[in-house]
Amino acid sequence: MKILSILCLTSLVAVGVSACQTESNITDAVAADSYTKNTTTYQKQGSAVSLLNSKVSLAEAGVPYLIDLAIDSKYSSGDMEIKVSASDGLSIVSGTTEINARLSNGVTTFPFEVSATEVGRYYLYAVVKTQSNGMKSGRALTLIVQVGEEEKSIKSTPVKTKKKGANQTDDAPTFGAPVVLPANEEII
Repeated sequence: MKILSILCLTSLVAVGVSACQTESNITDAVAADSYTKNTTTYQKQGSAVSLLNSKVSLAEAGVPYLIDLAIDSKYSSGDMEIKVSASDGLSIVSGTTEINARLSNGVTTFPFEVSATEVGRYYLYAVVKTQSNGMKSGRALTLIVQVGEEEKSIKSTPVKTKKKGANQTDDAPTFGAPVVLPANEEII
């Protein structure tokens, strides 16, 4: 009896360790012209859903655009509840922001009409809760909405000052005074 229980315990531990080391892979999908495809290959724990596209580019601000929130599901059956909201400066003109849908393996598209107040980067948030085979889980998804041209990041360059230290030459760049930012600290 002891040998049988030890053998069962050993096999259970072996199965548990191998299950903890698996990753789920999300395949790339073909995207529309104004969308940037999502290239995520590793997914954390939670609902097995992801965005088909990670970013949509819109030409100008103040104009309503029809965009698609495309959710890729790995479930064959079940229910999905989605709550959609937009970041400040981006408004959802039309489209249902609280959605209940059936889960199916593949892509499900939800159309939204959005409008931005000015050029910049905005976000469309989707909190997805799924229930499949008696298991409940959730995932937060974010679609980047770029309105207008995307600004390129400007690299910081050293600022030359007229003061020279003892070990500096004329060619050595020096940096300006440090920038002091306000900070509030509370020790509990």
